[in-house]
Amino acid sequence: MIAQEHALFHQREIFAGGGASFEQRVRDDVRRALGACHFGPLDRLHVDVHGRCVVLSGAVPTPFHRKRAAEIAAQIAGVNQVRNQLDVDWTDATA
Repeated sequence: MIAQEHALFHQREIFAGGGASFEQRVRDDVRRALGACHFGPLDRLHVDVHGRCVVLSGAVPTPFHRKRAAEIAAQIAGVNQVRNQLDVDWTDATA
């Protein structure tokens, strides 16, 4: 029962939209989802959250990685916009 109440609270907070804890949770969820998809090293990819908007910046090795990162971020609960500002660094295309 406690787990169900926690899930319901989490869902309400997501749809209520705001707060630093919400933004931190979305940031963590995006990074966790990228890692779970075997996205590769995340040391050059930055995730910022402003309200319900995720901003991706930094560098990735290929256009595929750039597109896929935005797709993954868009699937996170509570996200309604993704700004993909990632650069493709062709010198790192071995990843």
